[in-house]
Amino acid sequence: MIALMGAGIFVATVLLFWRSLPRKGKVHFLVGTKVESYFVMTFVVSAVLGLILMIYGAVQHF
Repeated sequence: MIALMGAGIFVATVLLFWRSLPRKGKVHFLVGTKVESYFVMTFVVSAVLGLILMIYGAVQHF
């Protein structure tokens, strides 16, 4: 169950990251602002959290 939650978090993070990539020459509205580094850190932390939950769930299963 925990591994599925981790997979869901990871997939959601990847989709949100993909959605925020530049399209047709336009960048995300947070690029170049003071909060850009926090925005990036949110993606990194979410991806790591998802991976850790998947690993933890796999270890608990076996």
